[in-house]
Amino acid sequence: MIYLGTFSKFLAPGLRLGFVVASSELINHLRNERRYSIRHPPGHLQRAMALFIASGQYQRSVRRHRISLSRKWEAMCQALRRSVPVPVTTPPGGVSIWVQGPPELDAVRLAETLGSRGVIIERGDVCYLDPPSNRHHFRLGFAAIRLDAIEPGMQIIGQVMREQLEAVGDNRRSTP
Repeated sequence: MIYLGTFSKFLAPGLRLGFVVASSELINHLRNERRYSIRHPPGHLQRAMALFIASGQYQRSVRRHRISLSRKWEAMCQALRRSVPVPVTTPPGGVSIWVQGPPELDAVRLAETLGSRGVIIERGDVCYLDPPSNRHHFRLGFAAIRLDAIEPGMQIIGQVMREQLEAVGDNRRSTP
């Protein structure tokens, strides 16, 4: 079993410190291979992280962060059910939720429209080998959003989605 992690996402993106939990044989092999790419992470950063962990502050910070993320996840899931005009399967956790709209939804255009209204989504087409066939997917990240901004943002997303889907339906009805 191998466990890889990083402190960058939770503590500071510029920290550039990660860790590996694995057998001693694998750790020795990885240390040997690392010398071909980098010497080693700065010692003062490693020492500071070790002191932070040993003090118990790291675990307390992680616990607070998990509680915050849990609240945001719950708020996002509830707001999705109330606001978005398509069914969404929500994962049991994480820091983002993928939405698969109906094929007539253009999430690329949706992202542009939402961006002009101050709401950012990540288009999903760029994550597929066949982007044109997957323009109806998008991702909603919530880790960096204030809890009180989730509901209003989801209402805007739902409104713009409905407008886009209604326009597609109107075009289909008016085309003979």
